[in-house]
Amino acid sequence: MLVLSAVLVGCYGGPETDGVWTGYVRSVAPESFASEYEWNETEEGLRIEPGDINGAPITGFGGFYGRGVPMGFKISIPGATEIEKSDIPEDAVVKDVTFIIVLGDIDQFKSGRVGGYFHVCVNSRDEYYRATVKFEVSQTNEAFYEDNGKLYYKSNNKLVEHIYYGDE
Repeated sequence: MLVLSAVLVGCYGGPETDGVWTGYVRSVAPESFASEYEWNETEEGLRIEPGDINGAPITGFGGFYGRGVPMGFKISIPGATEIEKSDIPEDAVVKDVTFIIVLGDIDQFKSGRVGGYFHVCVNSRDEYYRATVKFEVSQTNEAFYEDNGKLYYKSNNKLVEHIYYGDE
């Protein structure tokens, strides 16, 4: 059954990187899913819209590769380490950044840890980020809807988890 499903949907090869995107490209059709978006630290880079990976259009955020191994989508900051809020010193300045993920009609979103707290050491100085996420979803999207920037499944009206919306 697993082999048949791999043949029917096509296999995704190993990870490929193209600019700010890392993901997996389907071997039998020109499409891909994004496993990671690396923020380029610009204001424009806070708006995440599906692009392509090595010419293959991104049709999902997260997905399954190889023989059905799950791979969640995440956002990263260059040189940063994901940390827990409790690891930030009380007197530290924390920079807030909000990413807007535009799903449009994309109906595949498998989240890893999307957003949260990050630590970067720049010129021997510690910097901290609090990365929150909001969504924009097309009204014609068959799998998801957005309410106040939060992502919900249409099938059961449940909030998509493992996303730091900022109110936790």
